[in-house]
Amino acid sequence: MAEDFDDEYKRISDEINELKKAKIRHIQEKKQNEMYEERLMEADSTLKTVNPQVREFDEDLVRRLIETIKVGKEERLEIQFESGIVMEQIVDYYG
Repeated sequence: MAEDFDDEYKRISDEINELKKAKIRHIQEKKQNEMYEERLMEADSTLKTVNPQVREFDEDLVRRLIETIKVGKEERLEIQFESGIVMEQIVDYYG
């Protein structure tokens, strides 16, 4: 009888722990989604303030839109925008 109780207690305890872990994962995912949405709104707001007719380099705009630029192998750049979007660009020096 005591063994049955111990087994059931362990099963319930394990289930509670798994539910707690699932809740933490859910909260973390929700926070990440909210941060992503916020970054998208910021990028959208920034783009709305930009004059599309401007054909010159705008350092302020670049700093607001781009988080990092990494130089890779074989003339490749990896550009990560503040929104979280990552794009790869090949640099052609001879073009």
